[in-house]
Amino acid sequence: DDNDVVGNVFVQGSFGTFTIGSGLDPVSDDDTLSDIGLDGIGIDDVAEAYAYDGSADARWDYSVGALTVGASVNTVDEDYAVKVGYDFGTVAVAVAYDNNEGGEDTTQVKLSGGMGAFSGQVFYATQDAGDSFGLYGAYKTGALTLSAAYGKSSPDAGVDRDAYGVGAAYDLGGATVAGGIGRIEKETGDETVADLGVSFKF
Repeated sequence: DDNDVVGNVFVQGSFGTFTIGSGLDPVSDDDTLSDIGLDGIGIDDVAEAYAYDGSADARWDYSVGALTVGASVNTVDEDYAVKVGYDFGTVAVAVAYDNNEGGEDTTQVKLSGGMGAFSGQVFYATQDAGDSFGLYGAYKTGALTLSAAYGKSSPDAGVDRDAYGVGAAYDLGGATVAGGIGRIEKETGDETVADLGVSFKF
């Protein structure tokens, strides 16, 4: 119905943040692989092929020190997800479980960290239907950030798919010029993907 009300409301306190509304992201969507380019060229889509598959209309988020926890639920479809994360300083880990009542259950793990000008991420997700995996790395020097990403999906029945690419972004102060180029394996064959553009900060 085009007249449905869309929006979210939240309440925040010492108990954390409780949010309800239409179209909320489940907590399992919080820790996924970064993509390259301005809007993303889709390397992360391959790496997350077997990531979370549920939905939410209510969620709870809580953090204390280096620890973060969360839970979400769809009160209509009965999907639910839980997550826990811990930041050790140079390395952070996040683990999530997502139950899609009408589909697959997913377990996923993300490691992220940085040292000096370098930062990186490792992502892994698994369902009964298959596994997917991804790597992301970036190097920052002055206003320039160089990045690279790799993704792989491995269905239990079917053919593995690979994706890889490189990107760059240059911070102009109030604007950033960014782009990326890569290669993605699809059922119809390998496809070269690219984007380039400018984003503004106001």
